[in-house]
Order: sequence, then C-alpha cells, then structure tokens
Amino acid sequence: MNSYENPGIIIQARMGSKRLPGKVMKEIDNKPLIFYLIKRIQLSSIKNIYLATSEFEENDLIINYINENFPEVIVFRGSEHNVFSRYFEVANKYNLSTIIRLTADCPLIDFRIINMMYEKFISFNPKIDYFSNTTPVEKRTYPDGMDVEIFSFEALRKANMLNLTDTELEHVTHCFLNSRHNFKINKIDFKTNLSYLHLSVDYQHNFDLVEKIIKKLIVYKLDASLEEILNILNHEKL
Repeated sequence: MNSYENPGIIIQARMGSKRLPGKVMKEIDNKPLIFYLIKRIQLSSIKNIYLATSEFEENDLIINYINENFPEVIVFRGSEHNVFSRYFEVANKYNLSTIIRLTADCPLIDFRIINMMYEKFISFNPKIDYFSNTTPVEKRTYPDGMDVEIFSFEALRKANMLNLTDTELEHVTHCFLNSRHNFKINKIDFKTNLSYLHLSVDYQHNFDLVEKIIKKLIVYKLDASLEEILNILNHEKL
C-alpha cells in the first residue's frame, strides 16, 4: 500500500485571536470568513477535511456553524496552546498518511496550489518529510495567505517523540524547520516574488482588503485563482 493513500487537510481555527478576535467568524456578504475558506478548499483533490480547534467554550460558535453548514467536515477539539497535539491526534485518530496544514485566517487560498503541491510531495524521490510554499518566512515568494504546508504522518510521529519547545508545540511545523531535528524538507517558490503581499487576516486592515476581494470576485467566482486575485488587485487598486 502506498503510504500516501490517505491524505487529509487539517485547518486550525479558534476564536481567541489576540490581534483580531473572532476573525474566522467575521462576516462578508452575510457569510463568515471560514465559509469562503472551506468552499474553496473543497474544490481541491483532497476530500478529507478536518477542523481542529480548542476546547475553549468560545469556539462553540465555530463548531456549531461547521456542524450545521458543513457536516462533511470533521471537527476536533484539543489543546488551546499545544496546537501540535491537535494535529497529531487528528492524524492518528483518522489514520492520515499525509497532512495538509491550513489556517483559518487564509480564506483566499487557491485550491490549485494545494493540488500542485500535494502531487509534488508524493512524487519526491527520495521521499521528504515536509514541504511548504511560505516557510521559512524570510525566503517566501508566495503571498502571505496562500500558505500550504504538507508533511507525512511518519514525520509527525517522529516529531511527537521529540522534546519540543513551547514555540514548536504552538506553531506545529517549526520543528520540521529546526535543523537539529534532521527532517528532510523542501520548498517551492512562486514565479515572481510576492512576499510583500498580505492576503491573510491578522488585523482589521487585512480583513478590509480580503472583504473587498471577496465582494468583487469570490462571491461571483468561487474558484477564482491566485492569478485572478492578483489581477483584481492590480486593476481595481484595492
């Protein structure tokens, strides 16, 4: 059996963002931000989608919305700060062979990037542990907000046996980038350097930009590509 036969997308989400609290449920055109993320990634070739949030009561709002509107998405609750454990527990419980990590503050993610990177990940010979398009941050060329990280369950299992720092536990994939752990990693670059472009939602001004893009493009063309988003940005002077 191919060890990559059961891939899954795991989205981390919570209401308790310090910079913009409740951002994943902030509405654009009467739908929360997380609606656009899930609808867009459901267009990808990866059909197993999980939402990993924390046990904090405030996250009930996210869970209730997902259960009511996306019953096909499996919800998992775990530690608020040890996000690594959320990923490990989901992957272990559902026998995932490959994990695609997304964050709920990237609603514009292009499913084509997910498909392309997954195909590259499973074709590496020799196999690698971790593949990304936006890490390390100082070397990224893809826009912030198009972040895709892919890693094998074997790599996750190995990391779970290490003495990870609090930072590594909170940020999930920092352990793969730490050279002392000796993981086999690779990255992919965009055709031009768009590292200056911020399409994720961290602050209110980021939300305002994403709202304009969604209202001008995504509500009419759910499958809009990164190139179409860039075209809107260039021509509409958003």
